[in-house]
Amino acid sequence: MTANQLRRAQSCLEAKLALEPYSPEANDARSRLADRWLAYAEERIAASDFPEAEAALASARHWQPTHPRLKATAERLKRARGESR
Repeated sequence: MTANQLRRAQSCLEAKLALEPYSPEANDARSRLADRWLAYAEERIAASDFPEAEAALASARHWQPTHPRLKATAERLKRARGESR
C-alpha cells in the first residue's frame, strides 16, 4: 500500500467520522489505518526514506496515539537516522 492510497483511505475515514465519530466501526477503522501507517513507516525506514517515515509515523500517531507499536517504530527511526549519519 502506498502513501497516496493511505491518504485516500484517510480522507474516507475522515468523512465517515464526520457522520459517526464514536461508533465501534470508526474505532476499528482508526486502529487499522494506524496499523497501515506504521507498516508504511517501517517500509520507508528500511528504504532510508526518513522524512516519509516520519510523516507516516505522525499519521499513525494522529489516528491512534496509544498504539502499542508507536514507540518501537519511533525508536527504530531514531536509530536508523543515527546509523545513516
